[in-house]
Amino acid sequence: MFNKEIERLGIDRVADIALEKAWQGAKAVYLSVDIDSFDSGFVPGTGWPEPGGFLPREGLQFIDRVVREGICGIELVEVSPPYDISD
Repeated sequence: MFNKEIERLGIDRVADIALEKAWQGAKAVYLSVDIDSFDSGFVPGTGWPEPGGFLPREGLQFIDRVVREGICGIELVEVSPPYDISD
């Protein structure tokens, strides 16, 4: 979904839509969080910065909503420490 849709629908509704699709016919759901879905001002350590992405509070709210359903695992991907100017 695009940022405007997320703003229009809200984090919880977007999470509900994602969960509904993810659980269709599934026995387990695994969450992969791409760090560049967060606003690049908060996560400079990525090779593909996303201006206007999730604010940390929004991203954590989304993740919290998803994991409440009982997922089997979670990972954080696309983190690139060499790009993090603050070490």
